[in-house]
Amino acid sequence: MKRGNDLGNLQDYVKLYDKILDDQTCDDFLEIIKKANFERIESDLFKFKQTIITDDMMWHLDDMEVDENEASPLHIQDIFSGLFFSAATNYFQDTELPLVPELEGFENIRIKKFESGDFYKLHSDVNDYKSAKRFLSVMIFLENTDNCAIRFSNRSICDITPVRGSILVFPPHWLFPYEVVCRDDATMMYAHSYLHYV
Repeated sequence: MKRGNDLGNLQDYVKLYDKILDDQTCDDFLEIIKKANFERIESDLFKFKQTIITDDMMWHLDDMEVDENEASPLHIQDIFSGLFFSAATNYFQDTELPLVPELEGFENIRIKKFESGDFYKLHSDVNDYKSAKRFLSVMIFLENTDNCAIRFSNRSICDITPVRGSILVFPPHWLFPYEVVCRDDATMMYAHSYLHYV
């Protein structure tokens, strides 16, 4: 147990929760997500595709027709929201932090897709005034891959290999810079969001 100002090792604050989602739920998500309009995001720092749930709680799905008997994008938004808050709650219990921000809201959910040749170079998720409201980064892995990893630059933190249905939680600040590393023939997809300060 941590006492006083003893915050332990940085690796203690990178948590991977295995198999939170079962295979059927992941399949259901992927069935809807594959119909989404993914936008290519590219700079010197990164290259990947993503789709976002917007502020009005709707997906960017211009051409999508939703069957009333199937899971809808809004339904997935609700499920993801619950998963993010649940992961954050478990994270704060597991890390035993003495001061925890109130869980108020989260950023729009990004579905990030990495394909052959895509990358995200070393960075932190908080790097300016606009992003400073983020206090926790949460990733939900939707597919298994042995050829991609979330690699933290701090050597005490091991590479995270995506496991389908698992959730990765870590602070988004400068002490936890990371990169997405994929082999040329690899693919990876995950849902990503951030818990915000009130």
